[in-house]
Amino acid sequence: MNSIILAEIILIVLTIIGFALRIGLSVWGIPLLIIGFVGLAGIYLRRGLRQVRLNNQPDAAADRYFMPAYKLGHLFFALSMLGLLFKIMLWDANFLGLGVTLMLVFVLFISLQVLKEKVFFKKLLVKSILIGTIALAFYQAPLATFINIYYRDHPTFAKTFIEYREDPKNKVKKKNYLEARKKLLNTNEK
Repeated sequence: MNSIILAEIILIVLTIIGFALRIGLSVWGIPLLIIGFVGLAGIYLRRGLRQVRLNNQPDAAADRYFMPAYKLGHLFFALSMLGLLFKIMLWDANFLGLGVTLMLVFVLFISLQVLKEKVFFKKLLVKSILIGTIALAFYQAPLATFINIYYRDHPTFAKTFIEYREDPKNKVKKKNYLEARKKLLNTNEK
């Protein structure tokens, strides 16, 4: 097995474990999520920027769409991984929507190529559908859902946090959020 594929599998497992630990309110979930998603984004970015090796695939080498599709696909995968990380960690960023949109267009393009019986696109199609489906599912999930899951032991803080995230420019909501956060941090220290 190729070392890059093995690293990709390990990072996927780390990400899944990190997400499960994050939902379980373990402190180890956050670093595992960050390592997993950033590692996957790095692998996909590397694949999107390097030369494509076509081992024993003369049909793929002759197809004018395969090289750009392969490179663009992996750049979209990297964008989706970073978007998922930001969404799960509740960080402010809106590029998951861009990643999902680009992934859906990419899946449509690759599907058309597979329908034209270009067999070498099938692996890329499977990976695109899998990553696109996961990104779309997380994109559709409201931020309030994640906040309620992560702060289920502190419902008043979760409510204040949701109100602040819905209107971050409101100074009163921001003040209430910062006070509730400070109170929560002081409670956790004891």
